[in-house]
Amino acid sequence: MASSLSERFLAAQTLLMLALLCLLILFDLFEISLFLILSLVGLVLLWEFMSPFHVRPRWFSDFRRLVAIGYVAFAVYALYVIYSTVTGQLGA
Repeated sequence: MASSLSERFLAAQTLLMLALLCLLILFDLFEISLFLILSLVGLVLLWEFMSPFHVRPRWFSDFRRLVAIGYVAFAVYALYVIYSTVTGQLGA
């Protein structure tokens, strides 16, 4: 049974996130921010590697919005960490 591109993409992203989670826990490096950043990087890499060259599926345009939201969230978090470090008030 052939699966659609979106189903394969979802399966690959799920496996990537599970592998990242297992590796981070195994090496005792798990932090939610690190996990989310690595998941976002993996999402973008999978998007580039799995997208067909001749035509973009319709759902890829919605996917761009999701990636943009991820980048904005990462930028906000990075600015928070920088601000907290400079002011010496890094929260728990």
